[in-house]
Amino acid sequence: MPRKRRLEYGGAMYHLMSRGNRRGRIFLEDVDRQDFIKTLAEACQKTGWQVHAYGLMPTDDVVAPASPVSTTASTCPSGDMMRCCSW
Repeated sequence: MPRKRRLEYGGAMYHLMSRGNRRGRIFLEDVDRQDFIKTLAEACQKTGWQVHAYGLMPTDDVVAPASPVSTTASTCPSGDMMRCCSW
């Protein structure tokens, strides 16, 4: 059974996290981290989201963005932040 849809409102803070399979590394080199930050910046420019904090570890990443609008559906064509950000 899927989880309930989260409440969305302007200025809402979110906690996004990705982890490598079986504790595997997701960032192999510094260029991988730079590419991630570049992709995150591009996504924020497209959507108007603001990142308040992020952390990049070898096996996972954590991002804390805030939405400037009422729903992600209005900023992301698919309504899905992860697909919109392409990571």
